[in-house]
Amino acid sequence: MRLGIGAGIHDDLLGWSFSPGAVGRHRVAALGFDVTYHLNRAGYRSPDYPPVAAAGVRRLVVVGDSNGFGWG
Repeated sequence: MRLGIGAGIHDDLLGWSFSPGAVGRHRVAALGFDVTYHLNRAGYRSPDYPPVAAAGVRRLVVVGDSNGFGWG
């Protein structure tokens, strides 16, 4: 997977993190796989959400390596 130059930024706690607003493409021609990734303002692969969830709303965070990031 390549997110392009500048997609990754140094993070003192994590080592590396994704740049907020980065866009990248993951392509595996042999499998016919071609996905464009869009990262939100916080650098996560999800829509932008308000910092505080509405009453009664639960949020789930997946933390991990490339498997947690997903294929598409």
